[in-house]
Amino acid sequence: MTNVDTPVPHTEAARQLLENLRAMQATIDGFGIPPAPLDRQSRPRGHRLLPDGMFASLAVALEASQPFAAATDLTPGEIRDMLRYGEAYLPVADELERFARGIRYLVGMRRSKVGRKASSAYRVGQAMNLLADDALLVPEVESMKRAIKDRRRRKDSTTPSEPGPQSSGSP
Repeated sequence: MTNVDTPVPHTEAARQLLENLRAMQATIDGFGIPPAPLDRQSRPRGHRLLPDGMFASLAVALEASQPFAAATDLTPGEIRDMLRYGEAYLPVADELERFARGIRYLVGMRRSKVGRKASSAYRVGQAMNLLADDALLVPEVESMKRAIKDRRRRKDSTTPSEPGPQSSGSP
């Protein structure tokens, strides 16, 4: 008797999750995906150098001194809005990063669990192919072996090659 699994609609669940994430993006004022890799012109600069306390003091100074406010192109409202924006959205970013790590962990755990069983099944298939009984042959073992070798070959080609022998500086 074979056990037939009911397919789980993972693709549909993931598609729905992606739609929800994209809908959330649309609710964030000014949201945009930065180019990858970031070029020098599009990288934010100076945003980590100045502490929030400096911005708060600057907003107070702009309110207190009309000549100072006129000499800058900043308003206290713009500064306070930036601070509130960061206070509101940085915890969201932290939570989304935790969420992404959780998904990667879950995928890795499921792959590990099935991978251990698959490795064992592969060894059983190899052993069955060594038996004299042709009814027990598992011809797919050869395609599994080729897939494993192809994977190893691709992984080896991405690693840097060994440097050749270096010449000593003396003649």
